[in-house]
Amino acid sequence: MREKCGEFLLEGARPVEEAAARRLKLEKVVVSETFFQDGVDLIEKLCLSELSVVDDRTFKELHGTASSCGIIGVAMIPTFVPRDIFDGNDPLIVVCDGIQDPGNLGTIVRSAYAAGAAGILLTSGSVDPYNPKVVRSAVGALFDMPVLHDLTAARCLKLLEDHRITGWICDAGGDTRYSDADFCGPTAVILGNEARGVSDEFSPSSFGSLTIPMRAGSESLNVGVSAGIILCEAYRQRQGLRSIKDQL
Repeated sequence: MREKCGEFLLEGARPVEEAAARRLKLEKVVVSETFFQDGVDLIEKLCLSELSVVDDRTFKELHGTASSCGIIGVAMIPTFVPRDIFDGNDPLIVVCDGIQDPGNLGTIVRSAYAAGAAGILLTSGSVDPYNPKVVRSAVGALFDMPVLHDLTAARCLKLLEDHRITGWICDAGGDTRYSDADFCGPTAVILGNEARGVSDEFSPSSFGSLTIPMRAGSESLNVGVSAGIILCEAYRQRQGLRSIKDQL
C-alpha cells in the first residue's frame, strides 16, 4: 500500500518534527483534540498548510501503537537512484540482506547515519524501510539516508562490482576481527538476516568476513547491535584517515 500511494506514516511528535526540519514534504498532519490544545508550539513551528483535528477516541483508532502519541503525519516517500549513494569519494555502503525486524533496521539506519555512510541497500525480503516501526526507531536518520530497497542480491552485487566496492560480511564465525578490517576505501558492510545470515549469493570467497570477539559462552549479538559496533569502527578509521590527509 505504501508503495502504491507513494506515502508513509510518521507517528509521534519527534518523527513529524524531524521530517519537517529536513524539508520532507508533509502531505497531511492529523492530531487529537488533546494534542491540539497541548502541542500548540510544535503545530505552529510546522507551518502547516493543512491540519486535521479529530477527537481523542477517533485518533486512538487511527494510531498504530498501543499508547496514543496525539499526532500523525503523512509524507511522500523519497526516491533515490544509485548515483545518490555511489557518486561520492570512497563511499561507505551498508547492505541489509533480508533484515526483517523493524527495530533492527531502524537501529542500523541510525548507526549508518552516525558513521557517515553514503547509503543503504536493502534486498527483497527485508522489512519495508518506511514501516512506521522502522521510522520511529530510526529517529530521523532515515530522512537523511539514501535507501535503495527491494533489490535482488544479484542487483546489489552488480552495483558493488560496478563501483569497485570492497565488501565485508558480518558473521559470528568470521575470519577477521572487525577492528583489524580496513574500512577506509570504498567499502560495503553486509548484514544478514537475523536467523540465517547472508544469502548464498554473497559468497565469502568474494568478500572478507568479520567477527566481533566476545566473552566465551556469550550469546551472539543481534544484527542491530553488531552493525553499530562495526560501523563505529569504520567511522573511527575513516576520521583518522581524514585527519592524516588534512595534515599533509
